[in-house]
Amino acid sequence: MKFRTILDKVMMVRPRTKEFLIGHPALFLGIGFLLKRRREWGLCLVALGMLGQVSLLNTFCHIHTPLSMSLMRAANGLVLGLIIGYILWRIFGRSGQKNGHSRVITMSSKKIVLSGYYGFSNCGDEGVLSSIVAGLKSRLSGEITVLSASPEDTSKLYDVNAVPRYSLGEVSRAIRDCDLLISGGGSLIQDATSMRSLIYYLSVIAMAKHYGRKIMVLGQGIGPLRRPVSQRLAARTLNGVDLITVRDAPSAQLLNQIGVTKPSIHVTADPTFALQPCSDTDACKLLQEAGIGDGEDVVAISLRSWPEAPEIEKIAVEALGLLSEKLPARLLLVAMHIPDDMDMAKRIQ
Repeated sequence: MKFRTILDKVMMVRPRTKEFLIGHPALFLGIGFLLKRRREWGLCLVALGMLGQVSLLNTFCHIHTPLSMSLMRAANGLVLGLIIGYILWRIFGRSGQKNGHSRVITMSSKKIVLSGYYGFSNCGDEGVLSSIVAGLKSRLSGEITVLSASPEDTSKLYDVNAVPRYSLGEVSRAIRDCDLLISGGGSLIQDATSMRSLIYYLSVIAMAKHYGRKIMVLGQGIGPLRRPVSQRLAARTLNGVDLITVRDAPSAQLLNQIGVTKPSIHVTADPTFALQPCSDTDACKLLQEAGIGDGEDVVAISLRSWPEAPEIEKIAVEALGLLSEKLPARLLLVAMHIPDDMDMAKRIQ
């Protein structure tokens, strides 16, 4: 709010924030990368830059606003956006692959960056991260850095380096200095959650390609990719990475359908299958904390709200009622994503 107040004082008409801070700089950078034949990174930025152009069009759709004011707002946004874009280009646009060659990984160089839905208190994704970190530590003695929404928590929990996933400077430095980027697991390459989510994960991969780093897509579930632009962006970004493994055959089929031809795609499994179970003592302790006694039969249920199934809570209440009547067992609701699943479990309970 203070920033907007300053703009109001300095300029007669304050430009739209989404135009001069995001849209115009992204478009400026994207065109620059395309001109330098860095297509994957450039296309992602141009797509993000469309946000500013749509906002610019929206400015002139307000028929009750004087045309002179709309023109001034648009001009102010373009000037500020170009200045910010030029500064970012001076920082990021001139760096890249040295001599056009990717860095070769040897057993003595092991700086690895992990990109995924980490730090959001999602048990599934945290299980993926735990499995990947444990696997890497059992085989390598290098440095692991995680792009996380909660870097301090991630660092303490897994004994790794962690940087804020939305900090462009820190993410850029981590990828620039690494030997290998691992994207996944989980379902990252999809546009069902949002187009913004897809662009983020593809941009991280494109950044690694820009710096000439090795890239592995690990155990991901691909899709859905409903929009044609999503399919094109995914295909252009994923073509040319060093290794792709997916957790199921439909994911491999989707990648083939959208035109991912190199490298070859390997169907393996979800990384969480490599998790080591806790001891019986720890398991019993957890059950006791949940009010479950020794030898008591338990049916564990995990529910997730989903936009395409708005009546899931009503159906769940009816189904759980039938289960409690028919089965001589305790029903245990397991929240996999906090706070969303916890809130839903409390409402159903």
